Formats: sequence, structure tokens, C-alpha cells
Amino acid sequence: MEPSTRQLAALRMHRIVWILVGVFGAFAFTFPIAMWRVSTMEKFRGSHVKSLTIEGQLPTTVTRK
Repeated sequence: MEPSTRQLAALRMHRIVWILVGVFGAFAFTFPIAMWRVSTMEKFRGSHVKSLTIEGQLPTTVTRK
């Protein structure tokens, strides 16, 4: 006996949901690791916000050593 169309649609939906949960889980797992790796780089030491201004310069509050 073949499964109904409704059951097949539900199985496809479950597969899509589990794939999205896996992608989110991978992001949630790797994001803290990436943040830790960036925070240990000498280039960003002492900088709370690790970005440049719109002009492409370091903010004036950050002192370079």
C-alpha cells in the first residue's frame, strides 16, 4: 500500500525542517568558535567593536600598539 500524498508532503516538510535546524545548529556551534578565534588575533586586541568606520579608518577611540 502506497502512502498518501498528504503523508509524502509531510515527510518532505519534515526533511526540509530538519535540514534548516541542522544549518542553524551548525551556525550556532561555529559562531562562538569564530568569535573566539578573532578575539585572540593580535590585530583586534583591545578593540571592543572590531570594525572600521565608513571612511575605512580605525575609530579614534582605539589605540594601536
